[in-house]
Amino acid sequence: MDTITINITLPKQMKLAVDSQVKNGLYTSFSEFIRNAVRHLLFSPVTIPYGPPFSPRAEKQILAEEKRTLTTRNRNIVLNNPDQIRAFFKNL
Repeated sequence: MDTITINITLPKQMKLAVDSQVKNGLYTSFSEFIRNAVRHLLFSPVTIPYGPPFSPRAEKQILAEEKRTLTTRNRNIVLNNPDQIRAFFKNL
């Protein structure tokens, strides 16, 4: 398989989190972690119900509105697993 080298910029905490995964033996290298993440995004059978990832600005607006809505409803919601999270956002 032909390969190419690319450069990426990550927040320091994200880089440290990946390094920790490698150190703990979950991945053989930083590159393998990135390849696995790309494979997951490209080939995962799970579709994101709301489309591509939001920009940071849009995400902040969405979360702020949902927080306001939850406060208005006067109740707390606890989502314990990915299925509950998907169901919650599907019904927004």
